[in-house]
This record gives sequence, structure tokens and C-alpha cells, in this order.
Amino acid sequence: MTCSGPSSAASTWGPKVSDADFAVWSDTFKKMMATPAYDKLRAERGLFKFAMTGKELDGFIKERMGTYRQLAKDFGLKVVQ
Repeated sequence: MTCSGPSSAASTWGPKVSDADFAVWSDTFKKMMATPAYDKLRAERGLFKFAMTGKELDGFIKERMGTYRQLAKDFGLKVVQ
């Protein structure tokens, strides 16, 4: 399986990634995860099917982090933002 996205020399990683690079990588992952080769690798490694990318994945992660932070607070743990 191969995948091509923005080159590391031209891309910014992390929270400062450009909208254009974000879109390219989201599209690349969507295409890759839709292939039989990806399904085979996922199954071989015992991974759950989870094909969320882009803004949907970003929102999911932010929501889950909020839930985890609240649980930590409820248990009296120190929470760092």
C-alpha cells in the first residue's frame, strides 16, 4: 500500500497545519482507509474499524478529551489544559 500526501518539506505539522495541507491529508487518509489493503492490515493487527478523518475526527477527539478531563476532575485528579 502506498500513499502520497504533502511532502514533509512543504508541510507544517501540528496545530499550525494549513487548511490546504489538512484537506490533502484528510482526503489521502480517506482514500487509503477505503482500500482492501487497509482492511487487510487493520484485521491482521486486530484493530477496530475506525475510519474517521478530517474535521469529523478533530471534533471527536476534542469531545472525548473534554469527557476525559471531566472524569479526571470528578475523581479528584489534577487536570492540565
